[in-house]
Amino acid sequence: DVYKRQIINEKSINDTLLKSKMFLSITRVYLNMNQRGKVSELLSFVEKDFDLLNEQEQIEFISIKALSLATIENEVDNLALMQKALVDYNSDSKLVHTYGLILKTYVRYDIAETFLKEHFFKIREDDVFYLRICSIYGYILALSDKSKEAIEIFNLCILKINQQPNSDLWVQSNIFLQKGKTYIWMNDPESALLYLKKAMQIRIDLFGEQHIYAMDVSVNIGNALVDLGKYNEGLEYINKGLEARRLLLKNNINPFNLPMNQYR
Repeated sequence: DVYKRQIINEKSINDTLLKSKMFLSITRVYLNMNQRGKVSELLSFVEKDFDLLNEQEQIEFISIKALSLATIENEVDNLALMQKALVDYNSDSKLVHTYGLILKTYVRYDIAETFLKEHFFKIREDDVFYLRICSIYGYILALSDKSKEAIEIFNLCILKINQQPNSDLWVQSNIFLQKGKTYIWMNDPESALLYLKKAMQIRIDLFGEQHIYAMDVSVNIGNALVDLGKYNEGLEYINKGLEARRLLLKNNINPFNLPMNQYR
């Protein structure tokens, strides 16, 4: 009887753990859909089995939790959560990327720049998060008015893209978009157009020509064309992008809080 009870208990633990692992994988989907209530509900279930998860699953749990809590009222606790996790898990690349995103969300560009400068060059180029960290590091530099340094980082990103042209197309589009926007801020609209059009084409290939992710780039292309004195063509691109945003707002959807958008 004792042996049977032990087997039953072990089976119950294994069944619960499998359910937690399944819920964890589903939670990332809900996070990308910006359904934070559902994320919180699933995480509360998974948290009971946190110590039974393997290391990568624990890191995924922390990453999702931190991103789902990335609101102003949770800033202090969330930053503390990430700082502890970076120590506990030896600056795992997923956590480095997550912390960079969260610092960007909280507009802590000075801390983000220092942190990413310290960690980016330690990330192996074959790491799955290399391009993502490269992308956010470059963008943080650009937002910190360090455009030349940002371009240098984006060049490293693009060097990697050229080596693996089919890797993470969504991230590639972000890198081209961010590099293009940086050139606009540097008053170089001609260079900006080159990269903005690459970003838009990738997004058209991924989502379709009329999708908001493609139209999001259209406004930037329009601004670059206006800067070049091509006013009619520029306004056409700008109006396309603004119309796509207007249709979303008409349906009570914030175009800047779409899946993927908040984590780019």
